[in-house]
Amino acid sequence: MTQFTGTSDVYDLRSTEEAETVEDLIYRLDPQDTWAYSNARRKKVSGVKHEWLFESLSDATVVGVIEGDEAAFAAVSPATRVSNESMIMRKTVLVSDTMEVVDKYGSKSTAARFMLKYGLELKRDVEKAYWGKQAHTVGTGGSARVSAGMASMIYANYVKCGGATGSVPGYAAAVWGVPIDGTSDGSFDEADLQSALQLAWEDGGDPSRIILGAAGKRRLAAFTGAAAYQGFQTNQGKVAGAVISAVDVYVSDFGARQDAINRSCPTDTVFCIDPEYISLGILRPMKKVPLAKTGDATKEMLIVEFVPVCDNPNAHSQIIDCSF
Repeated sequence: MTQFTGTSDVYDLRSTEEAETVEDLIYRLDPQDTWAYSNARRKKVSGVKHEWLFESLSDATVVGVIEGDEAAFAAVSPATRVSNESMIMRKTVLVSDTMEVVDKYGSKSTAARFMLKYGLELKRDVEKAYWGKQAHTVGTGGSARVSAGMASMIYANYVKCGGATGSVPGYAAAVWGVPIDGTSDGSFDEADLQSALQLAWEDGGDPSRIILGAAGKRRLAAFTGAAAYQGFQTNQGKVAGAVISAVDVYVSDFGARQDAINRSCPTDTVFCIDPEYISLGILRPMKKVPLAKTGDATKEMLIVEFVPVCDNPNAHSQIIDCSF
């Protein structure tokens, strides 16, 4: 088929006469796996250096006392006192006043759109710092304070995956040591998870949450015990068209443990967490702050100051140097 000579078509008129067709909507990916930001206990802190104390019970003993024996006294063991530095994170927006008043696709206010976007990003930044391996620094007038994350504070109970050589130094000289990566990672298997759960359980913890990344989640679903996993049944025991290839609850010798996939978890680490003994300290809640107008533009800042708190490291455990 051919077009008649002289036909005016869209290709002739597009540059001058065809009306635009643009969706008045901006599609945004919103990966909000912020388990700690959303679920960790909140506590109000009042200083940039937040300190807390923890202790554990002595090992149980079987020692009898003779009749009429004089009481004996032992020195009291002091609690362990540790600290973490609060950390400031922020996002800023600078939008010309002209950009704010012109018609736009997808939003009425560019500044408001970016404030919303940056708020979501800032929550993820806090989550990443909460679980992270970053160096703990007290800061100076010329350098920022940086909080230690859970990967540094869970130092008492950790399993080296597959015999790897990494370590978690713990707390010394008023700072949390940065985890030392092993020379090679080991394959994460069910024995590693059972060992980590046992360590926390023996110290009195109840690590009911397993926090891990995407690769760890897939590896967990491939454990031998997953073959017997039936999922939840409906409609007289049948789920039409369903293929179940996931494990959301891991039933161990130490109880049922719910796993939570988290994009902010270090890629080579699996955490076994007792939610009763982790917190997020808030010195300044996330807040939008208008900044002084110095030109023909709108300036705003979104800021938060927080501190990760591992209330009692013995309640948790972690598996380090994992290969999935």
